[in-house]
Amino acid sequence: ISLYRDWIEPADKKRETIIEADWFSLATALPQPVAVVLGDGVFGNLPDAAAHWRLLDAIAAVLSPGGRFATRMAVIPDGFRSADHCADRLLQRFRAHEIDDAEFGFGMRLVGHHDSCHDPRTHLLDSAKLFAHCAARHAAGEFTDAEHAIIRRYYFGGMNCILSQRAWESVLTNGGWRFQIHRSQGKAWYEYYPVYS
Repeated sequence: ISLYRDWIEPADKKRETIIEADWFSLATALPQPVAVVLGDGVFGNLPDAAAHWRLLDAIAAVLSPGGRFATRMAVIPDGFRSADHCADRLLQRFRAHEIDDAEFGFGMRLVGHHDSCHDPRTHLLDSAKLFAHCAARHAAGEFTDAEHAIIRRYYFGGMNCILSQRAWESVLTNGGWRFQIHRSQGKAWYEYYPVYS
């Protein structure tokens, strides 16, 4: 909460209510049915695909009839080419001013180390390993202090479950969810961080 508090616009802070709770306890945290549940990056913190099903069930339980769920979901998209998003390519694009700070830092975090830190069998991204790798490159002078600070803005030291697009959509379909994909334009991460509703 403290890390991301400055990402909220001052006008929006007046309307903000922070509830610190486990997403699996939505029914307790939100005692009445709600029309909409929004989630950003929630599923990536789960340990496996089975937990994705359980969380979708918890979300469905708090939605009123006709309610909707929307989430920005990190996925490895169909046709993903890791060479287009590897750390060296992201660094090259950042230094050429083709991508901004957020695109660079977030890209390094989610896909920049796909080949070395993401296990396609378990869908787990070893975030501790990727940030250690970035720290070693910084120590070796391959990243400037400013570049490393941008990368560290997205620090997480645990494991993340980043499903393939096919696996995530299978979870939705098999769970009885109808969904739409909303693809935005203009930021590098939109390819691997689409909105599902």
